[in-house]
Amino acid sequence: METEKFVYFFATILIFLLTIDIYFLISWQKFARNKNWHKLSYTIPWILGIIFFIYYGLTLWFRLENKIPTDFEKFFFSIAAIWYLPKILIVPIIFIKDAIFFFKNRILRYYQEHQDKFEPDNNLMKRRQFMQNTGWALAGVPFLLVTRGVFHTTYDFRVHNVQIPLNKLGSEFNGFTIIQLSDLHAGSFINSESFAKARRIIEGLNPDLIVMTGDFVNFHSRELKLIYPELKKFKAKYGVLGCLGNHDHYMVDDEHQQLIKILEDSGLRLLINDNFSIELGDSVLQIIGVDNVNFRSDYSDFPQAMKGIESKYPSILLCHDPTNWDRFVRKKKDIDIMLSGHTHGGQVGIELFGQYLSPVRIVYKQWAGLYKDEGQYLYINRGLGVVGPPVRVDMPPEITFIELISQST
Repeated sequence: METEKFVYFFATILIFLLTIDIYFLISWQKFARNKNWHKLSYTIPWILGIIFFIYYGLTLWFRLENKIPTDFEKFFFSIAAIWYLPKILIVPIIFIKDAIFFFKNRILRYYQEHQDKFEPDNNLMKRRQFMQNTGWALAGVPFLLVTRGVFHTTYDFRVHNVQIPLNKLGSEFNGFTIIQLSDLHAGSFINSESFAKARRIIEGLNPDLIVMTGDFVNFHSRELKLIYPELKKFKAKYGVLGCLGNHDHYMVDDEHQQLIKILEDSGLRLLINDNFSIELGDSVLQIIGVDNVNFRSDYSDFPQAMKGIESKYPSILLCHDPTNWDRFVRKKKDIDIMLSGHTHGGQVGIELFGQYLSPVRIVYKQWAGLYKDEGQYLYINRGLGVVGPPVRVDMPPEITFIELISQST
């Protein structure tokens, strides 16, 4: 990511967080004063707000200096997420409440000015106090959810089992198993043990093939140092394959090449606009990998990636960004399965009546899980690591266990 664009983006986020934090703190201060609570009850939150704001400013400076955060800085960033994220939900509710009370007060003043006899509605004041007390009590719920997401859900790895039937799949590949990982974001792990936990789960599943669909790091190849010892232990009968994501390009070219070298030295075979075939008897399974392509950058070369691919055999495309299914694949290319990541499932979601509600659904038509259109499939992995705030709320990190089912006659 270009430095100028990053600074603009980060500054925008910083101003947004500062705005909601100030509004929250002013509202809390008014509430505490009305309750005649000790001055420290609102002074300490203001001090914390200043500290977290300064920290985020330092984070920008660290990014510009190409500095990898220390373990303490990662931990502090987690605490900052607990401080800021719940307010994104709470502040709009406070604003709506304030707007309602503002208009109610205007109406009351109107009656006071235009009626000779006006008796104050004491019940209205009682209801207002009750709503305020209840509202601030419920405001603790988002803080609890985010805290749980930071310290539990973020590393609560879940295995999603998926069966995909393919007409062109030879009988020799019936029951062939693939582990898909995506969005490792190595820099997001606090320590290597959390990544080792995921690796042990995968080892126990004993897959035939492991594929990784991009975003191995956040911004630096050096982030891989944390997970490299475990990454080298990844083993599957037919190898470990991968493609690159957008974050794998957010660096200068020399560092990008270093990233590729480290990944390949770990035993991972990167398919950068390339393909790989597995042969079992008379049957063939083709794995295609394209470099990252999205609306802001394009490193892909589909013709090169599909060179030598035969339509009579099933093919699996590794492509980081799922929007490319509609743009380049669906009903356009003879590709049976596309495996993607990128969305992280939004990292935050709520399940209601069997449906997940997540802000990411506003941005992405296909955002998580399995999609099908006639004989073509898209699977979007919810990601193993995190990007931005180190938190997942009801959207655990995912290990996908795919079993291919032969429908050939």
